[in-house]
Amino acid sequence: MLAFDQRKNSLVFCSAWLFKSDSLRGVKKKQPLIVGWWEWVSIPELSIHSIKAKMDTGAKTSALHATHIVEIQKRGVSLVEFTVHLPHQQSKRVRRPLVDERNIKSSLGQMTLRPIVEVHLHLRDLIFPIELSLIDRSLLGFELLLGRRALKKRMLINPSKSNMLQRGEVF
Repeated sequence: MLAFDQRKNSLVFCSAWLFKSDSLRGVKKKQPLIVGWWEWVSIPELSIHSIKAKMDTGAKTSALHATHIVEIQKRGVSLVEFTVHLPHQQSKRVRRPLVDERNIKSSLGQMTLRPIVEVHLHLRDLIFPIELSLIDRSLLGFELLLGRRALKKRMLINPSKSNMLQRGEVF
């Protein structure tokens, strides 16, 4: 959405959920990154250097395709060991600290208890922590979904575009 800033005598880009910001009152706020409905991202902690991520505003928590998910204890610390599968790449066995376990409703309406891990997502020049639920997504189209918690205050989605950042498109 565009709003007119009278003091600057120019149009300012705002989203509906950012409209309450102080940007029209002279306080500079970092603008969210505009992305397509899917983008290439990386998660170096999981040895994922390139993965297609679908921006999913219908999901609260992000989800990663993982199999052979096992919770273990090591020196009193809860860990999750799992296998990450990427198209055209060798599967990787990784281990991360268990942050939480949550009941999450699938797109089919089924509740499942999923382990939650925290990682740092790399998207263009942004690096930020996100929580990922681990679930077998082998029958689904994308190995990684980015939910509202990961997107909030960081990104705006242009649903008519995809792979905007890789192609260098500017809104």
